[in-house]
Order: sequence, then C-alpha cells, then structure tokens
Amino acid sequence: MGKSSSNHTVQDRFKHSGETVSRHFERVLNVIYKLSFDYVHLPLSSSPSEIRKKSIYYLFFKNCIGAIDGTHIHVSIGVEEQAPQWNRKGFLLQNVIVACSFELRFEYVLVGWERSSSNSSVLKAVLKSNFKVPRGHDKYYLVDVGYANTQNFIAPFRGNVIERAFGLLNKRFPLLKVATIYPYETQVKIVVVACTLLSHIRTIIDGDDWLCEEYDRDLTRGSLKGTNIQHNDVNPQVDKNDGDELRDLVAKALWDDDCAHY
Repeated sequence: MGKSSSNHTVQDRFKHSGETVSRHFERVLNVIYKLSFDYVHLPLSSSPSEIRKKSIYYLFFKNCIGAIDGTHIHVSIGVEEQAPQWNRKGFLLQNVIVACSFELRFEYVLVGWERSSSNSSVLKAVLKSNFKVPRGHDKYYLVDVGYANTQNFIAPFRGNVIERAFGLLNKRFPLLKVATIYPYETQVKIVVVACTLLSHIRTIIDGDDWLCEEYDRDLTRGSLKGTNIQHNDVNPQVDKNDGDELRDLVAKALWDDDCAHY
C-alpha cells in the first residue's frame, strides 16, 4: 500500500505466485481492518489534548473536538455498477467521509458510498450511524465552508486540518490514488486500513515530520489538488442559526483578544 506495488511486482520480489500474494494481502488487510475499531474511534467529551496544551487555542476552541470533511477515492467496479461512480472527468470514485483530530489522527471513517450520492444522504447516514457528538457539553466539529453551521458542526473557513490529513494519507499510501482490481469490498477496506495505519503511525512516533515536510513543499509549489467535495446545505434553518451564532461568538472573542494586545 505504501509503494502502490502491483501483484506482479510483489511476485517478483518475494518469488511467490499471484494467488499466494493476494491471499496473504487479504489476510493482513482483514486483520488490520478489525483493529480499526480499536484505533479509529470517536473522542471523549473532554477537550482534545492538542487544544488543552495550548492556552491560546483552549481559550477560544475548548469545545472543539475535531474536524470533518469528505473526499473521493479511486475505485474499479463492474460495468453494470459504474454509472453512479463516474465523475465529470471520467474517473470512477467512491465517496468517503472522515473525522480527524488536530494531531491528524482519524477518528471516524465512512467509506463505500457512491460518488453521485448527495452529501445530504451521506451526512444523514453519518448521523444515523454510530457517529455521536457528545451532548450537553457544547462540543462541535470544524467543517468545510460548504456545510451549513449547526450547533455541532461549525464552518469557519475552507481548507481546515482535514485537508492536511487527506494529503498525508495520499502521500503515505499512494495506492489510494489509483483504482485497483480487488473486489469492491476489499477496495473499501483498503481505505479504512490506510486511515488506521496512518493514525497508529502518528501515535507511536508522535507525528510524521518528513511526510509533513513533503506535503508542505507540494502545497507551496501548488502541486496538490483539492480533496474536498461539494456539499449541500442539509441542516434545518433553526439549527443553522444556532451554529452561525456560535461561530460569530468565537470570531468576536478572537477579535476582542487581538485588539486587546494592540
């Protein structure tokens, strides 16, 4: 996954048949997929350590517990099932929604949705699944500006920390940039396993500095393509008003603090 090596390349490297390579790849993939339930999980109600450790962040974002956004991952699929997966540029893609921490560790992954699925459908599926925002603590996630504000999802700007997480994921696992010949179910698992491995790597080595440096260089050169997808406003107006009010309160507090230092 980290080399985007073909089955044939692995056969040549380890001198085993293609069937043996595929069988062992599936075994390892399924084991790590099961581990994803232990390594990719939603945060507790307390503020993230990354926020608590920095007083300037804690002052304004003590109730923020992460960021959420979506992306598209290449897939291959049978001809009879391709129609809802095509994009305008002629690529077959699956819809992926993730939540991540400010340390770029994935906390939630929803994969396998049709590319043509409306974001209202995907977001509703997220909220109906085991994804829960802690109640009674005014906790919220940062989201892309394409989402409407609500009490639990605040859209401050385009390109938040989730964009960086997607960028690191693609650099660490270039296999995600191409469609593979594995069954669709396996292709879906590959995305979850990649998120799991990246989160675990960043936990045990406390970051991924060389990868971040490469990503920053690519970003500076303008060689990175946007990964976010277009969103529809799926939130009731009352909930949106509550979100707008919360965002404005945070913005005012930031402005007042900045003015107090001049």
